[in-house]
Amino acid sequence: MLYDRTTLLIAAGIGLLLVPIAILTGSFGATFVAGALADSVAFVGTAKMRGHRLAGAKTSRDAQTDRANLLATLQLGVLVTMMETLALRDRRQARHAAAVARYSRAIARKMECDEADQEFAHLAGLLHDIGKFTLPDRVLHADVLSNEDLVLLRQHPQVGASLVGRLPGYGPIADAILYHHENVDGSGYPAGLIGREIPKLARIVAVASSYDHLLVAEDKHRNAPAEAIATLKRMAGRQLDVETVELFVTSLEEEGMDSEAAVFARRSDSETDPYSELDSELNRLLATASTLGG
Repeated sequence: MLYDRTTLLIAAGIGLLLVPIAILTGSFGATFVAGALADSVAFVGTAKMRGHRLAGAKTSRDAQTDRANLLATLQLGVLVTMMETLALRDRRQARHAAAVARYSRAIARKMECDEADQEFAHLAGLLHDIGKFTLPDRVLHADVLSNEDLVLLRQHPQVGASLVGRLPGYGPIADAILYHHENVDGSGYPAGLIGREIPKLARIVAVASSYDHLLVAEDKHRNAPAEAIATLKRMAGRQLDVETVELFVTSLEEEGMDSEAAVFARRSDSETDPYSELDSELNRLLATASTLGG
């Protein structure tokens, strides 16, 4: 699948137009974005196809392929724009998304997954919280949530999966987003899955996300990597998959990622650009998008 810079810029432009409306409409924002995007794609796609027919340079099959590629490219561009907007609203999300993407890829590599599956793990980690884009600021920045706001927060996996699942070939990533809050003992959400009922990518993202949250606790206390790893091991078999935790801890120790992680976590409150790490991971996504899209 071909992702050219011009079309990505068009997608980003459409995304920027939709972002304020989506935020204002709260939980309905994702549905609005998806619907408006489909309309925009139909318009742009029709215009391009008319141009192809007039030029007589494309067969009908080529035109259909171009339209499908255009749709996927525009959708990907909007997802990238939504991630960047979420990061601007909450700088912690920028650091967290980048960290979980890197840790998820490290786990997949330790599992000896092929390069394509490693990229899927990276992307699943990067986009796992994209559903939070539709949350109002009172929920996104709350230290204590009301019961009503907790219900809203717990909808973000479904919202995120709905958005990402629209991209051709991204079904496994959508499933990882949908189920990354499942616990292996069945106490998680949204479906209460148990053990290996939880997709592998979701189990990977759950471990990666938990470790990063443990490094920067909810009370903003910085845990040492050794403390975070010890807690992660205690969560294994109850919330997290035992094998995935073991592989991740081994990966941390072998690659020296534990000390690096401590530095990475502290960047959330540093004076340096908090979005540079996220930008780096998003650029990686765009660079590998043609491979992921199939």
